[in-house]
Amino acid sequence: MKTLVVATILALSSLSTGCTYNQGQYGPNSHFSYPNSNVVPLRQVKASTSKISLIIFPSFDDAEIIQLVQDALAQQPGADLLLNFTLDTKTISYIILTKTDITIEGTAAKMNVGMQELKNFYENVKYKSKGLR
Repeated sequence: MKTLVVATILALSSLSTGCTYNQGQYGPNSHFSYPNSNVVPLRQVKASTSKISLIIFPSFDDAEIIQLVQDALAQQPGADLLLNFTLDTKTISYIILTKTDITIEGTAAKMNVGMQELKNFYENVKYKSKGLR
């Protein structure tokens, strides 16, 4: 009986300690922004998800990352892309369990394509016709 109690205490203490790994990535924008568009920042948004697996490190595929971006954009109606976003990953590994949390945070923005205001564009551009010879 005493051995069972000691074994239980050792098992629980080993499960309560683990290694933590952090990794991060920065991106200027989550989607392509057209050169002739007006991009209007709206507000900060954040979305996260996690996975738990046995023995191996859980991984996220591209579809899950795209869904995470869409979840963040869904917090702000009318948002088309994330500006200055960070993608942070935190992995906690216990003896046989591994949990990975992934979080994306950035500024939701609205993009109006083809509406760029070109101030004094035609006044600043002076073409000189040389004609055909």
